[in-house]
Amino acid sequence: MENEYLKLWATLERLASPTELAKLQSKKRYDSDGTPRFPSMELISKTLHVSGSSWAEFAELMDS
Repeated sequence: MENEYLKLWATLERLASPTELAKLQSKKRYDSDGTPRFPSMELISKTLHVSGSSWAEFAELMDS
């Protein structure tokens, strides 16, 4: 599970604009108790929209 968590966030970072990166660096990655939080579908969709990327491109990056 940790590997998938890290891959998701790393893929979002690769697609994000500098403005989006600031949002991705926020407290969204971990709960207050330190438990990792997966990115929401909304966050993934917004990042894809801003970057002009498709879900297929996102999946390709996840596999690379």
